[in-house]
Amino acid sequence: ATASAPAASRAATSGTAAASTATAARAPTRVPRLLHEVQPRYPPLAMRRRIEGQVRVSFTVEPDGSVSSVRLLSAQPEGVFEDAAIQAARGWRFEPGASSVTITRTLNFALPRGG
Repeated sequence: ATASAPAASRAATSGTAAASTATAARAPTRVPRLLHEVQPRYPPLAMRRRIEGQVRVSFTVEPDGSVSSVRLLSAQPEGVFEDAAIQAARGWRFEPGASSVTITRTLNFALPRGG
């Protein structure tokens, strides 16, 4: 089967939790399990130019599992993948918990390998 452009676009991105950290007042807070992960859209210009990179974001998982306060921490290269990463993070859903948890996550943007 031949991969269509949208399928290639989906395959071109991977969001990995390189280093998840939870902020807690006293006792360690368990990082909630990701229930729904929205994959970022690979920017068409970056795909055409074969640019790869990564974006590090921080966000708060609310007690209901929704995501708020998405903040850009870093991006390589700058000005390419930030919007896609932030939009994806806003769509993530986590298991509900007793309190809000702040998490840091790195999204990698890599082009498909091979044929």
